[in-house]
Amino acid sequence: MKRILSISIKIIGLAAVVFVVVFAFNKSKEQKCTDVRFDIVSEDKSFIGVINEVKSDLKVAGYDALEGILLSAIDLKAIEIVVEKSPYVANAEVYSTIRGIVYVKIEQRVPLVRIYNHDGNSFFVDKDGFKMPILKNSNQHILVANGFIVEKLDSQKNVLSPMAKKIVFTANVIAADSLMNALCEQLYVNSQFEIEMITRVGDHKVIIGDTTDLSEKLNKLAVFYREGYKNEDLDKYQSINLKFKGQVVCKKRVTNG
Repeated sequence: MKRILSISIKIIGLAAVVFVVVFAFNKSKEQKCTDVRFDIVSEDKSFIGVINEVKSDLKVAGYDALEGILLSAIDLKAIEIVVEKSPYVANAEVYSTIRGIVYVKIEQRVPLVRIYNHDGNSFFVDKDGFKMPILKNSNQHILVANGFIVEKLDSQKNVLSPMAKKIVFTANVIAADSLMNALCEQLYVNSQFEIEMITRVGDHKVIIGDTTDLSEKLNKLAVFYREGYKNEDLDKYQSINLKFKGQVVCKKRVTNG
């Protein structure tokens, strides 16, 4: 008797679950979109303006007025494809809830460096070397690199030129070092295709050269800055050269008289 009762309870429970699922499914077919919500899911949310760009793209594609439309009539996958076509988006997920809310989750690309090429045109590059157009109304502080750089913003999404790749590598190393990240203001590629760094300390340039042993070179610079030099003393130098292994070579500024 107890066994029969137990089986009956299980059957009733299963039937209840099936009923709820069927009811929810039928209800979802009648549910209209009540709201569209955008959310940046990346850890770094400092790059503002991405959501506005995505909304603009969706408007062009005809997905800007979803409220009041049956959820079953909304192609969520097509919306996701439109969102992921944005150069500022690494990945996207679009889904709806039983309450009619359409969520657009965005993993954004965060600019690592702004490159000005030798033609004077500029573009953003992220940590993976992915190129992006300059985002309108973006006032985020981003490391700048300029000088003898031939890379252009074109149909090729990732940087191709050797020098641009070196710039991205250098910017990544600097970003990973809290001291250098705070000190570095600009990277410059000189006519010898050597990388120079302009810092916020003193009125001099730091000659890095190529990216060989870059971490070691920056460590040498950190030690040099920490060894009791005051800001006014650093102004005596025109350049600080890190190209030579195990050495920091300083060139004093030439003064008249």
